[in-house]
Amino acid sequence: MAAAARSFAGKGFHRTSMQDVVAESGLSAGAVYRYFRSKDELVRTVAEEGVATLEEALDLVLAGEGGQLPHQEITQVLRHVLAIATRGDVDLTRIAVSAWAEALGDDDLRALVHQAYAGPRHRLATLASRWRDAGHLRADADPDAVAQVLLSAVTGFVLLRLVLGEGDPERYAQGLRDLLPPD
Repeated sequence: MAAAARSFAGKGFHRTSMQDVVAESGLSAGAVYRYFRSKDELVRTVAEEGVATLEEALDLVLAGEGGQLPHQEITQVLRHVLAIATRGDVDLTRIAVSAWAEALGDDDLRALVHQAYAGPRHRLATLASRWRDAGHLRADADPDAVAQVLLSAVTGFVLLRLVLGEGDPERYAQGLRDLLPPD
């Protein structure tokens, strides 16, 4: 898995061959194929791990006591995403972006990504409900609609960081806060 993640993060899914993964792993082809029957199976497994990063980050924020302003909790989410995604020798956000791109042409992977983001989206809706109940959002705010926007904001942050080099969680969350009317 680690060898595949390094290969996919460096070359993307399309340009990485199973031979690249075998060479990176230092294992025999037979050993790699014993665990993964195909490159597609390996892509799906690695993509699931990348998506789990957001879920783990949200769990850390939800485990807190709350009471913070929405932009403060979004800053925490973004910090946790970066810390979790970059804690090993591979930046998992690079793999997530590759998975998103690959999902555009692969119905099975798109279904997997859709299913994988259901958990983070539910967690974001829980955060939105908490903010609404604390008076930080309008009383009639729809937590699911807010979660949809927040999910796109988090994934947008990942893209800005990787493509444009703009990866400051505090500044990004400040921009989100500045879009909303004052409390």
